[in-house]
Amino acid sequence: GGDELRVSVCFQPHDVGSYDGSLVLEIANLNPTCSVPVIDVQGHSLQPICHLAFDNSDYVSSGRRRHDLPGPNGIKGELVADLRVLEFSSVGLNMPLSKTFPLINPGRKELEYHWRPLRDTGTQTPKGLIVGPFNCTVPSGYCPAKKQVDVTFTFTASSLDVVESFWELVIPSQDFRCVFLLVG
Repeated sequence: GGDELRVSVCFQPHDVGSYDGSLVLEIANLNPTCSVPVIDVQGHSLQPICHLAFDNSDYVSSGRRRHDLPGPNGIKGELVADLRVLEFSSVGLNMPLSKTFPLINPGRKELEYHWRPLRDTGTQTPKGLIVGPFNCTVPSGYCPAKKQVDVTFTFTASSLDVVESFWELVIPSQDFRCVFLLVG
């Protein structure tokens, strides 16, 4: 009597919706006068507007970013919640480095998307939208329902200094915005 058991439940739905269930603990040699423990559980799953499959850099979370640098709004040290960080590590000058990752549309409708720089003015060229040493090869486009499109950013170091650029992914039909820090 008086024993304690910790139970961990993992909820991994494959579809969007609400789920109900019951956990029934089977106990060998349970006294027939005792009732079987039952715990009712509920879960709700949501579908993201889009998914970007890349490894978020620890440039900010590890403390490598200087605190006196301005954030996306221009205020020193102030960053936004849910900031995504894409980091480039160059091994030389004037050598373009590219990072490509999928923008995945899990929904049932095509998504129009736009990448735009924050605080900086970009230059549109046949090779994409260029902001300083960073280039977004396809700054605007459409991602079909249940499909993915590749997003490519390129960084070309022209000095040994650390360079940052804030960008925003906008999906107008969903009023969705996500801020990214590109660092090289």
